[in-house]
Amino acid sequence: AFMDTIVGRTAEDVLREHGATHLLENPTHQANALVDSARDAESAVETSRLLTQALKLDPRNVDALLLRAQGIEEPEQRLAPLQQVKMIARENLPADAFEVWAGHFYGVRETRPYMRVCYELVCTLTELGHTHAAIAEAVHVLDVNPGDNLGVRYRLLALYVAVRDFTAVKRLYRAYPDEVGASWLYARAIAAFRELGDTQTSRKYRNAAVRANPYVLMLLAGELAPPAYGGTYTLGSPGEALQALLELGEIVDPAGGMDGWFGGAGF
Repeated sequence: AFMDTIVGRTAEDVLREHGATHLLENPTHQANALVDSARDAESAVETSRLLTQALKLDPRNVDALLLRAQGIEEPEQRLAPLQQVKMIARENLPADAFEVWAGHFYGVRETRPYMRVCYELVCTLTELGHTHAAIAEAVHVLDVNPGDNLGVRYRLLALYVAVRDFTAVKRLYRAYPDEVGASWLYARAIAAFRELGDTQTSRKYRNAAVRANPYVLMLLAGELAPPAYGGTYTLGSPGEALQALLELGEIVDPAGGMDGWFGGAGF
């Protein structure tokens, strides 16, 4: 019932109504509001302006620093700022955070900026080809938060397949036995093909992946125009297929006959 009263209204309106106007004067709260506006800005210039204002109010605002780093197009130039933001995010946490909150890290509001930076580092390190560093970063995220609210496990699985660590692939599968998403199923099929070759087992995994989302292959073959990327999708949709390709990364390259193997399934 309370949520029904605040949906569609600004945080400022709700705080005023509940007599919490002192929060509106808090620089951190003001900076966070500016960051929220920057995420929805319609131009890079407007985003930059809002982030500059936020960082004047709160120079160590991790979400503002992260959003600014994410705006750097070249991964080579993005990496160092992200590493700096991670250091600041860690310093912002209580000294005993990793001991007290281990196992449910993302469930604590204060940790979420740190976790978002770690996820972005996994993506950037992967993009740069620093596979082992990306694996270490992803493992750290899962160690402190096995529930994996950010979905780093999908990136980690593809990284394990990339380095042919099939023991780690199977260990990760056992840790998340209920996964049915496209990137998970395609990674399992690719791992089986790389480890076992064209066998009955690998074909079983291949067929399960294609049945779950054939749009992955259609996007790879250029038979389907990429859908608009909005970050949300339904299982089996073109949107999920696009997200799967982002998470699978280099392991869906044609190297090793992957394209012929999937195409040879008759789909």
